[in-house]
Amino acid sequence: MNLVLVSGIYFPDIGGPATYIPRLATQLIENGHNVCTLSLTDRNGEPRPAENWQRVFIRRNLPKPLRMFLVIRKMVKLSRGSEGMYANGLHEEVGFATLFGSRALVAKIVGDPIWERYRNSRKTNVTISEFQTTQLPFSLKYQRKLLVWSLNRFKSITTPSTELAGIVKGWGVKPPIKVVQNGITCRSNEKSIGQPEGVLSVSRLVNWKNIDVLIRACANQKIKLVVVGDGPERDNLEKLGREINSNVEFLGELDNSDVISVLDQAEIYALISDYEGLSFSLLEAMMAGKPIVVSSNAGNLDVIENGQTGLIVPIRNLQATEDALAKLIHDKRFAQELGKKAQHHAKENYCEQTQLGKMIELISESSRAK
Repeated sequence: MNLVLVSGIYFPDIGGPATYIPRLATQLIENGHNVCTLSLTDRNGEPRPAENWQRVFIRRNLPKPLRMFLVIRKMVKLSRGSEGMYANGLHEEVGFATLFGSRALVAKIVGDPIWERYRNSRKTNVTISEFQTTQLPFSLKYQRKLLVWSLNRFKSITTPSTELAGIVKGWGVKPPIKVVQNGITCRSNEKSIGQPEGVLSVSRLVNWKNIDVLIRACANQKIKLVVVGDGPERDNLEKLGREINSNVEFLGELDNSDVISVLDQAEIYALISDYEGLSFSLLEAMMAGKPIVVSSNAGNLDVIENGQTGLIVPIRNLQATEDALAKLIHDKRFAQELGKKAQHHAKENYCEQTQLGKMIELISESSRAK
């Protein structure tokens, strides 16, 4: 096949698609296919690692109408003579490109972008499930209709979780939806320098990730917290940490290799968000054999079994989060056993070569569809 892989972010940007697209491209090329990638970037002129395919970037900070025009024009040009496009973002632009002869094969959906915009613009704790029955203002209703129209131009849709597959179907998306879970490089955790210490969370700093609850829980238990990631809530979270005298350190965005190094130094990994599709960082923590605390959202429940591969706490429940962290800090034997079981489960089910193979099979099937 000759394919165009599309994403809104790309390494060294931080986020699942930024690392997933290069991994998928590498596997496709190893399987004998040809690929090029198209992404947005803020990093004009910055050196990038050598990769064995054509990479095309459009500036993210352009006025949106101009940026969309340039992206669509480039999509049409790149996709001429190809089997079509796989999109891990920029779905609306792909939809418009199909009006000019481009072919949309597979769209990967990892969340609800309309819900994210709603949460970012309002002080509300509405969950992704509750949001699906919320009466939308006109602007968001229009955005939903545009997204659904675009997704209906694809041959197939894929999501990393069964919950999200159901949500996407509820939007009125017509192509078949297949769950293909994320995968990561199988590895054993590196030797730590010194004794692992404290709690680590890797997250975009937005309000539904509930880092504020984690800061309070760690402060109350006098446990060090390290947060990797950035986002619009960072200033508020740093201020909270100072106000309650929490031992919290914000490392900002790190590339994947640095995240793994920090992870290997952590004693516990925590992810207590309102929603997850299937977190790459959670899988990395499992692969590293770390004891894990997660919230009870459906994406986490797909992966973690309470008391076996991690501890599950109710969403935004401060006391339950404190209790889970304290249990793992004080019962080292139990924590170590959880970590070992999590690592075994990750190696059995989430090695990326298997998961990438499933995605490539779906792309191939979609390319043959009429």
